[in-house]
Amino acid sequence: MSVNNNDLKIDLLRKIHDLKMKGVEPRKTFNIEEPIENLIYEHTLLQKKYEKICQEKELELYNHIVKYIKTAYI
Repeated sequence: MSVNNNDLKIDLLRKIHDLKMKGVEPRKTFNIEEPIENLIYEHTLLQKKYEKICQEKELELYNHIVKYIKTAYI
């Protein structure tokens, strides 16, 4: 295994951990021994979940603002 491959794995593990800290739970616990393909897949999956959560929160905020404006001016 090359050093670059290990560096990429470490980077992916950090990104997975960061997403976990933002509230997106991975399917399992990953470590450096995990095949890189699995780490790439999991990171992609978690990133998509995180983006969806962010979009949902933005929509909730937008709906809240619209509701506030409607009640304030009606």
